[in-house]
Amino acid sequence: MTVSRRTMMKTTGVGLLSLLKPGIGSAASKADTSAVSPSYTGARWWENPVRLRSGRIRPSGIMNWSSEASLQKYETEVAYVDCGTQRSINNLPTWEDLAGGPLGKPNKVTSGSQMDWPGTPIGVLMDHIPPGEGWLIWGVWAMITNGAYYSTGAIWQDVANGMYDPYYVDLGTRAKNALAAKGWPLDCLLLRWNKEFNQSSSYGITDGQSGSLEMPVAVLDWYKAAMGRVIAKFKEGYGTAARHIFSPARNYRLFGKSLDTFFTPGAYDLISLSYHPSYKVKNRSDWEKMIAGTLSDGGYGDLEAVALCKSNGLPFCHDEWSPRFETGLACMIPASVYQWTKEFWDSLEAQQGVPMAFDCVYHANTLDPSLYPEWAAGVEKFKELWAGNKPSARVDSWEKLA
Repeated sequence: MTVSRRTMMKTTGVGLLSLLKPGIGSAASKADTSAVSPSYTGARWWENPVRLRSGRIRPSGIMNWSSEASLQKYETEVAYVDCGTQRSINNLPTWEDLAGGPLGKPNKVTSGSQMDWPGTPIGVLMDHIPPGEGWLIWGVWAMITNGAYYSTGAIWQDVANGMYDPYYVDLGTRAKNALAAKGWPLDCLLLRWNKEFNQSSSYGITDGQSGSLEMPVAVLDWYKAAMGRVIAKFKEGYGTAARHIFSPARNYRLFGKSLDTFFTPGAYDLISLSYHPSYKVKNRSDWEKMIAGTLSDGGYGDLEAVALCKSNGLPFCHDEWSPRFETGLACMIPASVYQWTKEFWDSLEAQQGVPMAFDCVYHANTLDPSLYPEWAAGVEKFKELWAGNKPSARVDSWEKLA
């Protein structure tokens, strides 16, 4: 069912303003916050204290800080990395490359394949965090490079019909082997399937916006069915311990339809949405429009993703987020964006009954004050708001008891 933005705003409670903590000097302080939504009743697996070395309100970490030095900088200036979302390999010309090696030989990993982790961002993260003391969020592909493009999306029908089942089973087995070899518990793995797939003609689904390939609208149903099959087959090889993330981009709103038109109920364990306020967010009003999905860019809003979480009993997360810093796109009020974002996420469950499970900030430039003056102010605000236990200050539990 396609839900209009107006209907979505009505069905998500008292609207955006009630999602923000009252008494912070904004319109939120005047909103009626009496209509608090029922609490989330699912398992709170992300609240494992062993995997929250930072001591923060939720697991927080990084997205694609691909060097050991950048991870050390984060932990020196901000807090321990509780989680991170990282890719392995981007170029996957064959199905064997996607699966990690020869079909039917899951103990063999091919060099340059999706399972060749050493030295890649996911491999660096895996070696940095002590096994079992954080969350590994893997940016994994379910489609070979340009497979969706050359088939105009029709290959997702083949996936849904089981044509590539053995590759996903092998992929799951190799992922299990990779964690076991490093001493990682299998439930530490989260899979960010086809990140931002709704803006990629190569490995996702597109509708012709902004020069992308125009696929038929039926691709929404094909993708929905395909991902249910992909995740089920991955579990045959890996087991059921890992968790799976529905991770679309904020842009684009495919065929003008809602997120639920290509979401597979029962397949995913979390829902996310990329989050990158740009130069278009000039003030509080613009930011609220972005959250609601009514900013001029026409993309999805956080409230739509939250509504999808609520209807499926799932937690929300942001596995890729930050204000934009690139030339021509840069957000000029990053400090304010950090403040509003933190308040929004921290009050989300109390107001909407949907918990914020974790967040991963994009790029090491988050801590680079040299980009431009406004960004420098944002760096200090981020470090203040996301501060937690650091390696130099941490006292381990056994030391406390000694």
